[in-house]
Amino acid sequence: MKPKYCECCGVTIITIMKNLKKQKPEDGKRKWKGHILFKDKKYFYGCNTLAYCEYCSKKLDDEEIRSTFEDRGECWGAPCSEEIVTGYKCNNCGEEVEY
Repeated sequence: MKPKYCECCGVTIITIMKNLKKQKPEDGKRKWKGHILFKDKKYFYGCNTLAYCEYCSKKLDDEEIRSTFEDRGECWGAPCSEEIVTGYKCNNCGEEVEY
């Protein structure tokens, strides 16, 4: 199944593309509500946030989002790590996404 909704805002991908194409290009980019469409592209870049299911547009709970911690070395002798989102399983539609 192909995603229908934006994972950062829950708006349909078709609606976002229509609004991006209506915008005047600036430096080869069209922008609309945190989304960017580059010249001659058929897809857009979102807000880089996972908040909604791409298949049913339900707002995801923290329990549905999967993540892991990656080592980032040390800072002043203290170990540092960063939380990385690895996917989610939507409790509403049952869709499971892995990144």
